[in-house]
Amino acid sequence: MEQAKFNLVNHYLLVGINEQMRKFISLLELLLPQFFDGALEHFDTLDAKHAHLRSTKKKIPPLESTLERVRSDKIYTMEREFYDFAVEQFENVWKRTHDESGEVFLPQQFHYEKIKP
Repeated sequence: MEQAKFNLVNHYLLVGINEQMRKFISLLELLLPQFFDGALEHFDTLDAKHAHLRSTKKKIPPLESTLERVRSDKIYTMEREFYDFAVEQFENVWKRTHDESGEVFLPQQFHYEKIKP
């Protein structure tokens, strides 16, 4: 688990969260504008026929006994711990790049460039 957390922090610029897709795309635009310029605008203008791809319409809640069985599984516990860590990292990046309202970007604090040997 510690190795997975280390890898997430040290080997990935950004790991997005599906539930926060709009924020993720916004961060990609901010961090890598040469690749993602206009991506958020494109995401916001996707037509209604594609909206169903981003949400579940008829979600049937599982039984409590099913939830307890899943929660008691060791693998699920580890996956949940890692997921919660990834969410925390994502939120930290968001807070470092946006003001308190979440709408206005703070000035860019870093610049990526190719370094030749």
